[in-house]
Amino acid sequence: MLDEEEYDGFKSWYLYYKDQTSLPHPRVPVPVDVDFDIDLVKTDRINVVYILNLLKSVNKAGKTAEERESDLDLILREIERSDNESLRAKKDIMAEFIRTRFYDLPETADVQAAFEEFEKERQQAEIEEFAYENGVD
Repeated sequence: MLDEEEYDGFKSWYLYYKDQTSLPHPRVPVPVDVDFDIDLVKTDRINVVYILNLLKSVNKAGKTAEERESDLDLILREIERSDNESLRAKKDIMAEFIRTRFYDLPETADVQAAFEEFEKERQQAEIEEFAYENGVD
């Protein structure tokens, strides 16, 4: 009999592999032990707010570029394997935000506001692209 924590662990991995098999070129995860100095949640219940708080912690002063890169790599892997529905729906845009916009943010920047602005820009771009493709003003 599985307890709730074991069940959630299996569920998150199942969802991860399900997503990977639906992609045209599935990736095989590489197990890596990372000494991560940000406190992680003890369960696999990771949501958007939690990820944004981790990004705030990574953006603080005093971290070397290597530490920052390691922390961001772990955050990206956590986004991929999350079983939280709201995060699963936003995982692509969050990963894109981290890869394209996060590195340019100053240490004093509001990460959540920057993400919300990025999300609005992406939505607007998708609407404009859809309108152009379908000949709609």
